[in-house]
Amino acid sequence: MDKLNTSFCKLIEFCLDNTSFSISDFIFSETKGNALLHIKFKHHDDFFFIVTEENRKIEDPISRTSIGWKTFHQVRQSPGEIKKIDVFEYNLSKVTDKISEWCALIDTELTYIAPNETNEELIDKIENTINFEFTEPTKRFTPNEIKDVSEQLDLLFERISELQEEINLSEQQLINLKNEIELSKRNTSKYTKAIWSGITKSKLTKIIIEIAKSTEARQYMLEVIKRITFGGS
Repeated sequence: MDKLNTSFCKLIEFCLDNTSFSISDFIFSETKGNALLHIKFKHHDDFFFIVTEENRKIEDPISRTSIGWKTFHQVRQSPGEIKKIDVFEYNLSKVTDKISEWCALIDTELTYIAPNETNEELIDKIENTINFEFTEPTKRFTPNEIKDVSEQLDLLFERISELQEEINLSEQQLINLKNEIELSKRNTSKYTKAIWSGITKSKLTKIIIEIAKSTEARQYMLEVIKRITFGGS
């Protein structure tokens, strides 16, 4: 920030320190060329906030002759509000407002990033944890099997509900989970065991990814699922 005065730099630092993060979560990179400010988020290489300055010739709209020069300031940030990168012109004196908004966007994006795992790796891990051990998988469930599966699904919901505080589950997420489990219970009378198993495994995998955002929360849920076997003795 060597091109900005000290008081404005302190204002930017104060702004960053009063978001979901602290000043230590950011790196101020060397400004090159027409850049006035270059902030990087320390924990994700793709997240940045850059302000550049450009002097443009202003022309008369009718005669198209030059009538002087004007300074414009452009912000380039990632993540953007909708796109991965947003580029827009903004008033330099109010850029701290945009920095606060940028930090809020980072906070939102981070909640949807699978920590230390690709989605494919995570899906494989979850699917390999879910135990379906039905005999005669090409046949439909018997009444006794439907009863047993329903009881196991109810047990699964009960165990996950007990983790509500540990993994920060909202009431709405619990309602959604309950609805999905009730649907899976009803589906036991519709599908063969193999088809039901495939659909339910995919559904449970999706639920875990959606409601357990941190590594710790997913591990809690995997431990619960690991202890429940659908079918078998």
